[in-house]
Amino acid sequence: LRAPENITDLFRGGSGRYPHLELRYDPMISFLLLLDFLTLEQKPLHAIKESLPKGNIIHTSIYCTADEKAAVMREMTVAGADKEIELIDGIRICEDNAWVLILPDASHPLIHLYGEGETTQDRDAVIETYSLRIKNFLSSI
Repeated sequence: LRAPENITDLFRGGSGRYPHLELRYDPMISFLLLLDFLTLEQKPLHAIKESLPKGNIIHTSIYCTADEKAAVMREMTVAGADKEIELIDGIRICEDNAWVLILPDASHPLIHLYGEGETTQDRDAVIETYSLRIKNFLSSI
């Protein structure tokens, strides 16, 4: 009987398939994979946690009727035309050091704005800029 090279070798069956590839959640396998990762990295968990980037996201909502949502989304697409823009999930407009995601709520009369920046000032500035644009547009309709 030989010792396993790493923790996941303990849980590989005769078929060579790992149990964590099953279509269900298994907390024990997750924990053992975490231990395996920590062994390979040779670092304590708190050191790895400290090395992760810090989140700097803020959220706000603006009241907007269902009829106004489409007009606002069209207007924000035009407003962000000179910037890097993604239209995958709502409208994500990238500024220099920040981005804003403009996302209409599916069931409530709201438009959500999510923003993130390198600093809180960048984040707050991009949220303030686009929330003012939306509010000014809604008042002009």
